[in-house]
Amino acid sequence: MLRVGGVAVAVALVAAVVLVVRNAPDEGRLIREDPYCWSAQPAEPNFEAPPFAFDPVARAQAFATVVTETDSRAGYSMLAPEFLPTDSLCEYPLEALWSHLVYGLDPDDYLFDARVLVDGSAPIVFSPLQDELSVWLRIVPAPRENRPWAEAPVRISLLRDGRVVRFEPDQAGRELGPLQDIPPPPYANLGAFEEVEVTLGEAPWQVGGTLAVPNGPGPYPAVVLVQGLSARPDRDGTFVATKGNRDLAWGLASRGIATLRYDQRTWTHATAFARQDEFTIDDEYVEDALAAVQALSQTPRIDPARIYILGQSLGGFVAPRIAQQAPDLAGLIIASAPSGGYWQSRLRALEREVSNKDPEDPAVAAVLRIIERTRAQVADVEALAAGESVMPDMSVRPAYHLDLAAYRPEDVARNLRMPLLILNSDADGRLTRDDLIGWTEALQGRQDVVFRSYADHSHGLLDQQTLTGPELRLQGYVGAEVIKDIAAWIGGARP
Repeated sequence: MLRVGGVAVAVALVAAVVLVVRNAPDEGRLIREDPYCWSAQPAEPNFEAPPFAFDPVARAQAFATVVTETDSRAGYSMLAPEFLPTDSLCEYPLEALWSHLVYGLDPDDYLFDARVLVDGSAPIVFSPLQDELSVWLRIVPAPRENRPWAEAPVRISLLRDGRVVRFEPDQAGRELGPLQDIPPPPYANLGAFEEVEVTLGEAPWQVGGTLAVPNGPGPYPAVVLVQGLSARPDRDGTFVATKGNRDLAWGLASRGIATLRYDQRTWTHATAFARQDEFTIDDEYVEDALAAVQALSQTPRIDPARIYILGQSLGGFVAPRIAQQAPDLAGLIIASAPSGGYWQSRLRALEREVSNKDPEDPAVAAVLRIIERTRAQVADVEALAAGESVMPDMSVRPAYHLDLAAYRPEDVARNLRMPLLILNSDADGRLTRDDLIGWTEALQGRQDVVFRSYADHSHGLLDQQTLTGPELRLQGYVGAEVIKDIAAWIGGARP
């Protein structure tokens, strides 16, 4: 699965389906049987429409309904062609892809007999990076002889003009059922602390959080956990079958360090956040993190002089700006974070992914298209920053991306007057060595900065040696060594 710029698609699977269509014994058979891709007329981008001025659940349900029925022309017409990983609608076999992902059928075995269910609480998430609202629905196939059927959770993502940028049926959900409770990491001692629910911020952007406080009178040091991107940016940092934020919270609380984790606005107030005319990374990250610091400073059994921020991934990228506005912090922890420009970092990682690979391979070609589009997007933002006029881009909300483009976290961190702990992992597929070099060059010579790298850990400092379970539901935990090192550093150790 690839997420970059305004594009987020099951690249390998799309490429596989396209390959089947192109190599079918009866060339063009799919087009002749279903010419809807020829006659469909997708709407042009509407940059004048107020952002997300529609019911996202109803819109997603309408798309799912027409695709699971026989008139897929309407489904093609709801797509945003400029974001597809193919050159034309007819190379993006909507019916075949849907049937394969939802029902597990062969790409040329269509099925249009299903019900789309909305239970009134369809989860919605907003991504400021892509300017997309994503809605989760349930697809219930009709029973068939000799075929296993199960409900299929489906994620449908919408651009701000209402067009569909992608759908991602959850293969694990179809094959393995709903995600069960993820057991606590082995280093968590749930009897060593208590958890209480808190509310952070002010109306209309209040968010819920969980404060974990060690048992005893205290006062205890405390850490505000600022998570990065996630499919559902809840307070636990849930991603597939991992809960990285929860692991950090429980691991540190088991070692005598209070933690505060909270839901992001893009989860709690997804639609309202998306409907703002403009927003920046301050709206997305900084304001709620500062509210969390303020809440901790006024909480009994918390030492207000020993409050830290720990930011991961994009949360770590933004963490220096948060600390810049909270100069009384005891220290800052930055984990798995890019340095330099955010999109430049992502481009480096994508280019590494396809280096020395066959550009004719459909999956590689799809990634190359994403790289090309992202480069153009970066160039447009740079032109906007220079005061030049550019063609509007449906995935770029100017204020947000101009703020992101002008920000260099290592430059801000260089001028912070507080101890820093920089953590990274050698198996991080989302970062490159250049990201670590950016941090080390900016902070070299400072005696209050500690760098730590972990072998066999992936992005978010998950220990790959703890991964267990089916491939579609691999479950793992933040490394025990990571928890130990963070706790030691907060306790005063400065290796």
